[in-house]
Amino acid sequence: MLSFRPGSTFAFVRWASNDFGTIISRIDIVCAVRPGDAYQTLPFARPGGDILLKIEGWPKVQQVLRHIDAVEAPGSTLARSAPITGAMSPTV
Repeated sequence: MLSFRPGSTFAFVRWASNDFGTIISRIDIVCAVRPGDAYQTLPFARPGGDILLKIEGWPKVQQVLRHIDAVEAPGSTLARSAPITGAMSPTV
């Protein structure tokens, strides 16, 4: 189980498959809420969070993951130009 500080932004990827292959792929970019704030429920995330982006379908999910990789790549000016405090920093 992971927990995130209020205001932290994180990605939550889910997928399911059967004997014929992947049947659902989804990525949510979520902001952890502060106690007492309104939130949206999200399976496997308690209590939930502020869903900033919801993408379904493996080709689209792959595209989002590629964009995240580009922002986090060493030498990328994108991450330095708009840093997100606490992003992807879980507390256990």
